Amino acid sequence: MNSRSISLLYLAVIFVAYCALTLLSACQNIFSPQDRYFTVTTITVIFNEATDDYADETADETPDAVALSDATTYAAFWGLPAIKFDKWRPNIHIKASSDNGALIGRKWDTTADVNPDNYNLFEYSQILYYDSNYAAAMISSQEDATVDNNVIMPLAFEQKIYKRSLYEQNKYDVSYDCNQGAIVVSLNTANSNYLSLKPGARVAVFATQRPKQWGELNDYTVIDAIPGDNSLQKSSDRAALLDNTSDRSATRTLSYITYKGGSDFYKDASWDGHWFEGILIEPDKISIFSKNIKDGDTARLYWSAIDTKEGDNAISPFMLFWIAIQQ
Repeated sequence: MNSRSISLLYLAVIFVAYCALTLLSACQNIFSPQDRYFTVTTITVIFNEATDDYADETADETPDAVALSDATTYAAFWGLPAIKFDKWRPNIHIKASSDNGALIGRKWDTTADVNPDNYNLFEYSQILYYDSNYAAAMISSQEDATVDNNVIMPLAFEQKIYKRSLYEQNKYDVSYDCNQGAIVVSLNTANSNYLSLKPGARVAVFATQRPKQWGELNDYTVIDAIPGDNSLQKSSDRAALLDNTSDRSATRTLSYITYKGGSDFYKDASWDGHWFEGILIEPDKISIFSKNIKDGDTARLYWSAIDTKEGDNAISPFMLFWIAIQQ
């Protein structure tokens, strides 16, 4: 090969290399970070204010996301006759049980040098908060269901919102307001998982007596409730239910009141003297008006008068109050 041919081949190689480098550079520019940024910002966002389509079907505010189950729930915990939450499914519970029915000499508070369990109105000197766990039990929101204590008040979802103890940190999210004659339950704290009630939340409060299964003569009964059309205290058939040792299942069906927002107050003059005389629902607080629960001696007078068992022995309370919430 002569020198002229070699020179032409050399020039051809140089030209091809130059073209390859130019093409490679162009490709790199196409996919440069700067160009990628400008390309993405030109994409139209479907749900922004510049479009006519505001219906983001995945948003939390859609009806499907906030719809409350209208299925009926039967709470048959600890083997007791079921409480029927008629056409609703409460998923939050605040429960204050008595210490085996003991009331005489019991108080909300006293001096710090005394073991609270010996004087407090409530079992183990505490009031408990529960988040129900229907999901783990694979319970359909569209179907009626019977649930036990492992679903409606699982230990894994239990918090103390009131505790009087010599040994562990006291909690004071529930108190008694002597001036108003009301149990005051403070919400939106660490103890209640920062619960804040929203308009549309469903709420009921009720009290029950100790059942036959635990040595009482009368059957397990909802003594008073708001709303309480079926309770022993507020039922139009109260006279027929008094001193009745047969099954009082009619009392164990509960409806709810719907929180309207703001300060929502439910009270009726005919409720004066009842265990529950009224209820005030606010986003971060529930106040239950009950002059009879100001101390154990006063409470005993109510429970001695509301109903008796054989031999004129007064019935004993089980749940001094139970707040059920669906939200």
